[in-house]
Parts: sequence; structure tokens; C-alpha cells
Amino acid sequence: MTIRDINNLYKAKYYKFSYSLMRRIIDELIRIDLLKVIIHENKRAFLFNFLLDFS
Repeated sequence: MTIRDINNLYKAKYYKFSYSLMRRIIDELIRIDLLKVIIHENKRAFLFNFLLDFS
């Protein structure tokens, strides 16, 4: 889901996320180890770590 998709989903009802704000949110989630980034062939995928932990 892209930032544009998120903004289109919420329309004018909620705050529109800017690219810089979303980047800071993603960086913080990575820093506190809640988000994992997989890079393959110049494409990025983001996985929430709590979805991967089934133990």
C-alpha cells in the first residue's frame, strides 16, 4: 500500500500523510524493530515483525 493509497482511502476525513512524514514513521518503526524491510531487485517490501512471530 502506498502513501497515495492511504490518502485516497481516508479522503478528506482524516489527516493526509506527506511523504516525509510517512518516511519518518517507517524509519521509527524500523528503529524500534516493529517493521522489517526486504529489498529485492530495487523493490521494497515492509513486514510487521509481530506478524512473523508465532512463538
